Amino acid sequence: MWQSFLDEVDVVLNAALPPEAFAAMKAEDNH
Repeated sequence: MWQSFLDEVDVVLNAALPPEAFAAMKAEDNH
């Protein structure tokens, strides 16, 4: 359940934000 929700959020953020900002957030999440 949560994984599909996070995937949806990723899609929305990816559409709304510049790729650089999205990549930076993903890098932080992976710490």
